[in-house]
Amino acid sequence: MFYVYMWLREDGTPYYVGKGSGRRAYRKHRVGKVPPMNRTVFYIAKDESEAFEIEVALIWYYGREDLGLGCILNLTDGGEGVSGSGRPLRWREAKRRSMLGNSLRKGIKHTPEICAQISASHKGKKFSAEHKAKISAASMGNKGGHIVHHVNKNRSSDKCKWCIESNSDAPKENNRL
Repeated sequence: MFYVYMWLREDGTPYYVGKGSGRRAYRKHRVGKVPPMNRTVFYIAKDESEAFEIEVALIWYYGREDLGLGCILNLTDGGEGVSGSGRPLRWREAKRRSMLGNSLRKGIKHTPEICAQISASHKGKKFSAEHKAKISAASMGNKGGHIVHHVNKNRSSDKCKWCIESNSDAPKENNRL
C-alpha cells in the first residue's frame, strides 16, 4: 500500500510532502523530527504511480520554499525514485567517488598529542603466552602476509622471516578466501 503524507507545522501549514509505504511517514527525515499524529495528513493511493502524482501535485500546490514559491521544505518537485531505492543516483555516484580507495580513517589524522597518548597507553603492556599464540594463529596466512606475497606468487623475500628461515612451520598455502 502506497500513500502520500504531509507534515504540518503547529499553525497547520504544511512543511514536508513525501511518498511512502509501511512506516515511512513515522521516520525522521532531513527536515526534522516526525510531528505528532494530529499534524500528519495522509492521502492513500491505489499504486505507486498514483502516489507519485499526488506528491507532485501537493508540492506544486503549496510551493517549494527553496525556490521562493511557498512553504514546503522539499528540495525536489517529487515524483522521482522508486520504493526502497534509498539515495538519488546523483548522491550515490558522488559518494562512490569519495569512497574510492577508502580505508579506515582515510584523510583523518590524529594530532601529535593524541598520537603520544595512544603510544603511552600501549607501552609496557604484557601479553600472556596464550594471548600471543592466539594473535599468531589469527595472523597466519592473513592478507598481506607470507602466503599472499610469496607462496602464491612463487617469490621469496629477504625481509620475510619465513622465507629467510625456511621454517617448516611456515604456512604453505592460503586457506582463507
